[in-house]
Amino acid sequence: MTTEDIVFYGLCLVGFGDKRQNVRPGLLHNRFLAFFGPDPKSVKDLLNNLKEEFDDTSFKDTMMTLNWAKRYDVEHVLAGRWGYSEEYIGPKLKEIGKRIQSFVSKVIVFDPNLFDEREIHIITVDTFNCTTEEMRQTPSTAFYDHKSNSCGLKYEAALPIRHVSAHVEYILLNLFQGIRLLPLLLLSILHSATPYR
Repeated sequence: MTTEDIVFYGLCLVGFGDKRQNVRPGLLHNRFLAFFGPDPKSVKDLLNNLKEEFDDTSFKDTMMTLNWAKRYDVEHVLAGRWGYSEEYIGPKLKEIGKRIQSFVSKVIVFDPNLFDEREIHIITVDTFNCTTEEMRQTPSTAFYDHKSNSCGLKYEAALPIRHVSAHVEYILLNLFQGIRLLPLLLLSILHSATPYR
């Protein structure tokens, strides 16, 4: 699936059919972000990873989980939008969310073509803040971003000092695009026992 396919079929699932998608690309992108949160490229990477690890993961269920994480709608609203029963939605959100959560424990390994494993790697570490929409119906100071005075999360980025190159920057940028959506899902799932009330 291409990113264009993900945008097209994702928006079809939430009510923007073929005729309603004949608009400027920026509007399509904004509609996609409003319903699902992460960038279509990140969703594409996530879908690829889910298919590799869990072959039975469906596109529709994954998009429903992303929609729930972004909008935090109650199960009755999700039942109307997605055409599933309330009994199906709750367990499915937890199942897909736990599958996404399982990627957190994966070890990130630098490309062996760029980094010799016998070499000592000197890196610089920096923390940066990402503002988010409140992910829960019970706001908490645990998600406070002091820079924007609103909801946010902190990330740490590491860059090797000796190997600063376009290759390394490209690898790191792709890594961050791929993990950008995880905090929304992880925090929603980890901090609520029944996320689909």
